[in-house]
Formats: sequence, C-alpha cells, structure tokens
Amino acid sequence: TLASRQGRARTGMMLRYLRAPGPLFPFTRPVSGRVHYAWWQIPLVELRAVCSALGGTVTDVVVTVLAGGLDHYAEAHGLHVKGQFLRLQLAANVRLREDYGKLGNELAVIPVLVPLGIDDPAERLRHVAAYTRAANNLGMAEFIRGFMDGLFGFLTPPGQALLGKLLSSKSFLRLNRRIAKSPHDHTLTTSVLFPSTVYRVQGQAVSTIQTFIPCSLNVGLLNAAIAYRDNLQFTLAADVDAVPDLDGLMGQMKSAFNELRAACEPRELAPIED
Repeated sequence: TLASRQGRARTGMMLRYLRAPGPLFPFTRPVSGRVHYAWWQIPLVELRAVCSALGGTVTDVVVTVLAGGLDHYAEAHGLHVKGQFLRLQLAANVRLREDYGKLGNELAVIPVLVPLGIDDPAERLRHVAAYTRAANNLGMAEFIRGFMDGLFGFLTPPGQALLGKLLSSKSFLRLNRRIAKSPHDHTLTTSVLFPSTVYRVQGQAVSTIQTFIPCSLNVGLLNAAIAYRDNLQFTLAADVDAVPDLDGLMGQMKSAFNELRAACEPRELAPIED
C-alpha cells in the first residue's frame, strides 16, 4: 500500500507535517497535571454564513479560528511565527455508515498544517480548506487508523491494557517531564456536528452538550468543538502552568472569529497553489 501512488502521496503529506517549521509555544512542554477550561457558544448560523461567503466547512472555520487566535497569542507573547506553521491534529470520524448508532468512538486524527503570521483571515481559511480537502481526498484518516490498528494489533488485549497502565502511571509521567523534548504536535482539536435531533433525558430536552478533553504528556492546549441544535460549543482545555490566562486566549479566539466575519464581503480571490 505504501508503495502505491496514493501511498506515496500519503507518506509525503506525513513527512511535510513532521518537517514543517513551527514555533515553540509555552504550552508545548510536559504538563503539570492541573487543567482549567474556558468555553464559548457560537451560533451555527454565523459559522455557516462564513462558509457560504468564504468557502470551507464548519470544521475548517473552527481550525481557522484556533489558528488565528494562536497568531494573536504569539504576537502578545513576542513569538516570531511568520513563515512557520501550526501543527495540529484534527480528530475525524471514520465510522462506517452502517455502524451509525453503535456506542463508542470511531475516530482517527488527521495531521493539519496551518500557516501562521497571515494577516488576511480569509486567506488562512482558504489554506485550511485546501489542506483538509487534500487530506480527505487521500483518505488520511482511514490510512492513519489502519496504521495504528496494525501497530497495536500485535499486542493482545491484556498487553494493550498493561501498556495503557504504564503510560498513565505516575512514574512514567515523572520520567517524561525529565526527558521529554518539544513534541511535533502543537495542539489537538475535535470538531463534531451532531445530527439535527433533540436528545432527551427522562423527558427533559438536553439544551447543551459539553465536552472536556484532558491535556496529555507534552501538549498543554486542546480544543473541543461540539455542534448541537443551533450552537457550537467551543471549549479550550489548557495546562494551568503553561497557559495561566486562558480567558485571555479565548478572547483572542473570539477576535479571530470576528475578523473572519468582517472578511465576509464579495472579493476576488487568487487561487491557492497545491
């Protein structure tokens, strides 16, 4: 599979992701174990208005807002990001249609590169949309899911349980804090759009679905976006020591979204090179 034309293209995309230059953010370091959260509700109609005007999907807009907010964050912290990239893991659904309705997650992560230091938010969205479209056309989510299944498939279920216990042990976490280097990934985000169904618990309609993702090892900032009914819940989880002013960072995300909304005007756009 790797030797096929599609396999070589997939491998090339992975290598470009790993080799892309990226800034060292304060949150790309071993985590302390203390996490705090900030969240913000965005009307779905506003997200879809941006998609209609500038292109892309709701998930592309979520990724663009995250990257734009981190651009503002970098500027506020004196980080040079021009010509560098945000290396982001985007969780994607790989559940087969015939398996819809079954319990449990069926997810794989797609590595996404987003150029930083871009002044025009519409241009950033176009880069994100072009990249995710190319990754989807190559089937990167299914490729990575199959690779990981094959890698861990050599272990028996008891072996997998033992590995999970080892990786979450206090001894391993202490060792990781001593020897860990800067990770390839800056952050991770999920973007889930629920079907247009109102869920009920004991006869009461569920108004909001909230997701909390724990930080892990060397990645001290994560985002979860859940669209349910008429709103998207945008949640940031951050290591307390690495990002003490999480509300300020959320404010920079809001500024990035407002810039996108302001860019929703008729314009002539030059095509993005592949």
